[in-house]
Amino acid sequence: MAFQSDQNGTDQIYLAQTLNPKGTRQLTGKGGTEAVWASDGTELFFRNGNDLLALKIDTESGKPQGVPEVLFSMEFVRQKSLGAYKPSKSGDKFLILKEVPGSKANKINFVFNWPEELKKKVK
Repeated sequence: MAFQSDQNGTDQIYLAQTLNPKGTRQLTGKGGTEAVWASDGTELFFRNGNDLLALKIDTESGKPQGVPEVLFSMEFVRQKSLGAYKPSKSGDKFLILKEVPGSKANKINFVFNWPEELKKKVK
């Protein structure tokens, strides 16, 4: 399990074994937020400011392989309740939320079962 904590004074990314919580290790030293696993569980993505980084994780031991590498840098949306990015299933593309200057939008509405809603409105 990967998580973000500011227990040491700044946001950092940690890795914890679910069966052994005492086996928690800090993965970052220069800061990290919004940890997201790749779909195959072999890579952990996270942000540090405008940088999106990746760190390979050994699936057997749970240990990091090497050091985090910056994949790219760009301005991400600043919103606490919603993640600013989502990796594709293959992990080679990312959906990124960006700030739009002058935008007044502050929420996203999801409409479930929209065909039924549309039928009701057309009647």
